[in-house]
Parts: sequence; C-alpha cells; structure tokens
Amino acid sequence: MKKIVIIPGGFHPFHAGHLALYNKAKENFPDAEVFVAATDDTSERPFSFDVKQQLAHIAGVKRGNFVKVKSPFKPTEITDKYDPNDTIVIYVKSEKNAKSGSDPEGPFPAEVDPKTGKLPLVTRGPNKGQPISNWLQYYKSDKPLEPMSKHGYLAYLPTVEFGPGLKNAKDIRKLWPGLNDNRKLALIMSMYPITQKNRSMASKVAKIFDKVLIQPQPQQPVSESLDYLPEK
Repeated sequence: MKKIVIIPGGFHPFHAGHLALYNKAKENFPDAEVFVAATDDTSERPFSFDVKQQLAHIAGVKRGNFVKVKSPFKPTEITDKYDPNDTIVIYVKSEKNAKSGSDPEGPFPAEVDPKTGKLPLVTRGPNKGQPISNWLQYYKSDKPLEPMSKHGYLAYLPTVEFGPGLKNAKDIRKLWPGLNDNRKLALIMSMYPITQKNRSMASKVAKIFDKVLIQPQPQQPVSESLDYLPEK
C-alpha cells in the first residue's frame, strides 16, 4: 500500500521547529510522501496561506508539499487524490502536543474506557449517544497498519527549540514587535538557515514579518520578492 504523512497545524508563522518536525517525519517514514496541511484562516492569527507557504519554502519544504486545506485534520484536498483502500495515512504532530506534553492539542484518538471495555459515547450533537469514532488511532510501529478507508493514525515526533526562550509560533508573534532590526535579522536567520548566507533575503523576510505583525493590512502575495529561491 501507499503511505502518506500529513503534518496539520496553524503555522503562524512556519519556523525551524516545524521544519524539524517535517524532516523527522521524512526520516521516520522514508517510504511515505510527506505533506504539510495549512488553512488560509486569518480570523484569529495573522499569516495568510500564501505567506506561510513562502516561509515554509524558504525553510526547506517544497511548495507542492505545503497544501492549503479547509481543515488540517480532514485534509480532503490531499487524501482525495489517493485510493482510500490502498493508502495508509499517518498524521504527525510535535511531542509537546501529546496529552502528556507541555502543550496538549487534539484531536486525540478515542480510547476504550478501562471500566466498561467500550468506547465513550458522544455527549451532544446529532450523534449523541453513539460510540465515539475510533477511526483515528495512535501509531505503533510494531502493529500492522490498515488503509485510510478503515483507520488513520497519529504519531508524535520530537522537535527543536530555535531561539532563546522560543518554543512556538505564539512566542514569535509576541516577541517580534519589541525587537530592534538586528535582533529581527538574528531571529530570521535562526528560523530560516538559508538566510544566514544571504542578508538581503533575511531583510526581505523581516519586512514581511513587519507587515504582518506590526502593520496589519490586506496581505499581498510575496512571491515576487522571494520566487528566485531554488526549488528544494
């Protein structure tokens, strides 16, 4: 069977920690096509899909593997291109997002109640009273995997910190407006290593961050300024 790995998330912005997760996914699942699933929703967080895609490309993700979806955990824009009876789908998230991690973030697979031996019941909505779906399950390397017509799997992999005191995208958004120009460039270079040898590129990326995080305005495509990057 074919195998696809999907990394769902917000990516406001895409940074070195996300890249580490992407690379770990490729390393752990070398026989899979690895995608990053992101929305274009800017109702609560500021980065548009076009900007996120450009930043991910700078970091090292192919544009074709960074996909715009309506729902990161229901990325039909990706999965509909594969035979559901002949394709395994594995969702990958950071270890810090696990139930026991520092920043728990669902959805989590439904687990059998040890007291009853059954799945918990839906408590509201049209499926109230029905067992919660067990379609999503935890990935276990020693267990056989079934196609996505029967199950999807969730794996947690380690990520890395990419700057002093920075653990996630929220930290970047909070810190950025208070930085001077030199510290902004230093942060950009830590998030996107390719810019370490190209100060002009780092400056252009910093200006994009300024427009998004300091001077909110309708976002314009940034491809004109960054499209000269070689395809990874």
